[in-house]
Amino acid sequence: MLRFAKFYGKICGTITSQSSNKTLIGIVAAHSVLNRSCYYSVKCSFGVTVRQPHLQGEEAVPLIMVAQNQASRLPQFIAALAATLGGFVMGSQLGWTSPTKDEMVAKYSMSALDWSWVGGILSAGAMVGAFVAGPICDKIGRRTTIILTTIPCTIGWALIIWASETWMVIIGRALLGAMSGVMSCACPLYTNEIAETAIRGTLGTFFQLQVTIGILFSYIIGAAVSVVSLSFICAVIPFVLSLAMFFMPESPTYFLKNGDTSAAKSSLQKLRGSFYNVDDEIVVTQKILDEVEAQKLSFAQAFSTTAAKKGLTIGLAVMFLQQFSGINGVIFYASDIFNR
Repeated sequence: MLRFAKFYGKICGTITSQSSNKTLIGIVAAHSVLNRSCYYSVKCSFGVTVRQPHLQGEEAVPLIMVAQNQASRLPQFIAALAATLGGFVMGSQLGWTSPTKDEMVAKYSMSALDWSWVGGILSAGAMVGAFVAGPICDKIGRRTTIILTTIPCTIGWALIIWASETWMVIIGRALLGAMSGVMSCACPLYTNEIAETAIRGTLGTFFQLQVTIGILFSYIIGAAVSVVSLSFICAVIPFVLSLAMFFMPESPTYFLKNGDTSAAKSSLQKLRGSFYNVDDEIVVTQKILDEVEAQKLSFAQAFSTTAAKKGLTIGLAVMFLQQFSGINGVIFYASDIFNR
């Protein structure tokens, strides 16, 4: 029985780091299995729940041991995948111009300049959308912001699908670009705030991954169907995003910033699992928010030090070089580039 106890304790070793506790858990488990006892749930001092003996003669219940401070990661992965569908929406809009150029130019008798506006206006719209996304997210919430992007996206695709003139296509693309800017801010922000520290980096990669998948999606589908069919398919994707986000909880950080602690706890509980004690995490997050608020500085003050200026310069330089390397041009006109 002692060997069986040690084996059982080794299996349960992930829930406690003390070897004596492993053996104790194993002894309790072994006693339960060998004697087919019925057990009540009782929380032990070393952080697990075990079953205490119940009255003999009643139906046996298997021993259960549950970690009390281990957050479930599955809800976080699901929420991150749902939110980063915004990246897929953005990618499908970025890649749309590549397979559609010939048909669109012929249909509307577009000049090279006209088509350049159709491609480039998306990036211009994204600048505007990204600029206003932060205040909107703070005002109505990250989840709600992501859901509401469906409305302008639908209008944008409608203008493109039923356009009678080139300017309607350009306006539609501008609307889509603005929503791309909003999603490029709201989706990663939501993902960052719902993830626990240990997997935040992993979940943070989902958005850019979804963007590239969305671009590839437009390339593949666009090569097989007409412009109108591709546009209709792309117009449906934002609805899938909104439907997925409808079932996700709002960011706990948003609730805390608005003073609603009970809603923040409820949201975090859904994201961490019913067995996780969220109180400590709520306290830590609230403390961080309070410190940020107390140390709030103007833009000039925040970047008054040499280190801050260097950091800002490096960050801006990286983004500038990335965008001005011409990557969007390659994405917009990939079919032309490879045909020539």
